[in-house]
Amino acid sequence: MKILRKTLATITCLAFLSLAGCKKTTEVVNPNPTSTSDTPVAVTSASATTAKIGTEITLTGSGFVAGVTTVKFGTVVATEVTIASSTTLKVKVPAGTFRSKISVNNGTQTSQLPTNFFTSNYMLNGIDINLIYSGEKVFFGKNYPGPTDATFLMVIPGSMPPVFVQQPISMPDKYFTWTEAETACPAGWRLPSKVEYETLAGLPTATTQQGYATLKNGEMAMTVTGYLNTTLGIQIFDRGALGNYWVNSSNTYFQLNATGNGYVQTLTNGSGYKMCLRCVKDL
Repeated sequence: MKILRKTLATITCLAFLSLAGCKKTTEVVNPNPTSTSDTPVAVTSASATTAKIGTEITLTGSGFVAGVTTVKFGTVVATEVTIASSTTLKVKVPAGTFRSKISVNNGTQTSQLPTNFFTSNYMLNGIDINLIYSGEKVFFGKNYPGPTDATFLMVIPGSMPPVFVQQPISMPDKYFTWTEAETACPAGWRLPSKVEYETLAGLPTATTQQGYATLKNGEMAMTVTGYLNTTLGIQIFDRGALGNYWVNSSNTYFQLNATGNGYVQTLTNGSGYKMCLRCVKDL
């Protein structure tokens, strides 16, 4: 009988060998194994803290995995990421970012650089506009781009008495009426206030006679582009002497002269004038 029981046990073991392996111990299988998407990740440095849209920068850290690791600038996901190794990746600065923190992610694992990254330009209608950051705001570093066609009065050389003619000219900046300027800035941007122009230029609120104040022209990079009088056939005045910029009060503009002084003035009717503008965005 003992021989028979042993033979039966052997047969039973052989019959179920492929299923159970005849193991005396129980094997526990983890139903949720760790995958590469959950690999711990860390970012420790970036090759730049400011760059233009589309510029490739290098991030250094650990745990970078091709096809898994993603990069964000704030809430914007970068679409062009190249994993060079587990400790180095290259990423192109995506559009739609301004002041942001860079983070890398492997599934639920994430790591973020502590310092801010500043995107140094903004694309408007295919034109590159440099940005100026000031506190919790970012400004266009150049005038809203044109071109704008106009005319200016020119004396015919040698005429006596002087004979004036309208000479055509094309400016690289766009000029707006007040009504046009109200809605000219892109979504999320707006016209600056008088105080914001002054703040950007490092000025206290103007309190001198007629609101004049010294303006740091270089910081704002404001240009003396004059203004257009539309009642005189789109004629330009004061080009090279004065720069006129709409602010966010009705028919009100900030004027800069060539010597670096600025003041604010309100027009009774701004519909007959066109001026340049800058845009500002709250961060």
